[in-house]
Formats: sequence, C-alpha cells, structure tokens
Amino acid sequence: MKGLLTILSAAALLAATPSYAQTQVLIDFETTPGPDGLLGTADDVPLTAPSLFSSQTTQLTTEFSSVGVTFTMPTTNDANEVLLAQSFSPPGTHSPVNLLAAGSGLVLGGTFSVPVFEVSALVGITSNGAIGADILEIFDGGGVSLGTVQGSETTVTITSAVPIARFEIRDSGAISDVVAIDNFGFVTQPPGPVLTVVGNCPGTNTIQVDGASPFATVILLYGPAGSFTLPGGPCAGTILDLAAPTIAGLFAADLSGSVTLNTMIPAGFCGISVQAVEPSSCLASNVVVL
Repeated sequence: MKGLLTILSAAALLAATPSYAQTQVLIDFETTPGPDGLLGTADDVPLTAPSLFSSQTTQLTTEFSSVGVTFTMPTTNDANEVLLAQSFSPPGTHSPVNLLAAGSGLVLGGTFSVPVFEVSALVGITSNGAIGADILEIFDGGGVSLGTVQGSETTVTITSAVPIARFEIRDSGAISDVVAIDNFGFVTQPPGPVLTVVGNCPGTNTIQVDGASPFATVILLYGPAGSFTLPGGPCAGTILDLAAPTIAGLFAADLSGSVTLNTMIPAGFCGISVQAVEPSSCLASNVVVL
C-alpha cells in the first residue's frame, strides 16, 4: 500500500495547479472581485446600480474574469446591466439589492476560462408584472448544446460531465419579457469520474472512464470490495471502496475527460472490484465488479 500512496500523492502534486482558487463561485451582483481576484473577501468592490436601463452606463464584460467567467460583450444597449431589484418583483430567494438584466428580446451570456461542470442561477424574475420563464442553456467548446433548463422565479441548475465553455440565458418566448437573473453560480470541480465495463468475464472487455478533467491522470485500481481511506498526502481522507487496492495502471484522459481501454480479463480476475481515481481532484469513481 505504500506504493499506492506514493503514486497518488506524486500524481496530485505534479498535476497542474489551476489558475483559479475557488471551485464554487457565486455571483450576487453586489460586488466585483478586488485586487486579490476573488469574491467574498475583504477587498471586494461594491457595485452601485440604478433602477432603470436608461440610467445604467456600465455593461458587464470582464469584471468577473478573475474568477473564471467573462460576460459576452454586448452589441446593443440594455444588455448585461446590473440594476436595482426595486423595479422588479424578485422572489424571496433573491439576494438584495442588485440583479443582472437584459432588455426584452436580448440574451444574457458569457464564457468560462476554467473547466466548469455545473451552472446555476435564479431566473425568470418578474418585470413590470409580467410573469414569464427564462431558459438557461450550456455549450461545450465546439458550440454544441449540452442541455437546457427552464424556470420562473426559481433557481435552476444544470450539470455536465463535459466541461461547459459557454452559457446563455434568454426569455422562453412565452411572452416578450426582460431577462433578469440573480445568484449566478458555477462549479469548477467535476462531479467525479464514472466507470463502466462492457463485456464478459473472462473475455475481452472495454473499460471506460468518463467525467475526469481534460487530460488528467486517471489511476485504475482493483481489489476485493471493502473500504480504504488514504491516510496522507494531498488526497488524505479520500475513501476508496476497495479493501486492499492494487494499481492496474495510470492513464491520461483525453480532451473530453475520458479514458477507453480494450483489454482481456482472465478468469482469475472475475469477481474482483475495479475503481478509478483522479488524483488531481481526489475524486473516486463508482465501483464495478468484473
């Protein structure tokens, strides 16, 4: 087991240190990051906002780039503008006093400079008595939609095993309404690798790991079912669902965070449990019995 701990620790230490410090970011549009580049710290800069689009001369673009998100450069007025919520009718889950809004027919959007795996926002905030719904849509780096979620005066959340590169929030089209959101959040830590094994034991099998970070090292382990807690190193406290794990190998994930192995599993391994670990995030996959 000393070898296992050494490899896990070394892989975690050698993993590229991310350029961002927060794995969960919440933007309530009350402040922007200060000199330390973070939110929720003493040097945050307050955002002062008017009540009306016509009085707001600033449109959000790079104010939150240091925490990983850049709002799309508007091509027109009344987009990506922070306003006082007093001219709206926000639900109780709104965090006073500001919100982010775009005029009727416009879209709120932005891009992420870090790998993001979950996006959430309070959407569909009522404007001028019109109760509508907003759609949150996420996209990968190639512009392919990864899914949508819709809500009215509620917080919606959408997740993806593939890194989210861009998002859009727009009116559902049921009525022509202003798009107004609050408490925009995103998670840069993936939900963890997912392990699948397809085939019969003994015989040729495809071992697939999905949901790892792009180009991350993935360690494949096997052993009897049980429990083992890593006692030291950067991943101390990580619980494996193997009683006596043995390393099968270290593999590099591709751009989508996947590893695919085609291998012959001999009869002596039938009934053995297999688990994957991504040491850079200290996240372990589900267990599959061969």
